[in-house]
Amino acid sequence: MRAALLGLLLVLPLAACSLNPKEAPANQQAQQDAADAATCTGYGFKKDTPEFANCLMTLDEQHKGYVAASHQAAPQAAVNQGQAMIQSATPHSTNCVPTGAGMATCY
Repeated sequence: MRAALLGLLLVLPLAACSLNPKEAPANQQAQQDAADAATCTGYGFKKDTPEFANCLMTLDEQHKGYVAASHQAAPQAAVNQGQAMIQSATPHSTNCVPTGAGMATCY
């Protein structure tokens, strides 16, 4: 049992190496696809369903950085909108006139 485990540990690093450099990215993509499928299955999605496909698409977008970019843009858009609202507001002054007994009327 130990010898088999030791042999497996020695062979696995060599199996990850490829003589053809063009095969390495394809192998990495296949591994990523398998990991993503396992993740979506772990979430409870069944293969060949729209929900499973959406799960895979979401993970792919995360790997490519699409989701992070959109999340960063949203807060900045809110800040820009708030600044535009502040700048477009017309100044308003309040005038108060004492009416007696410590009271005032403001308009």
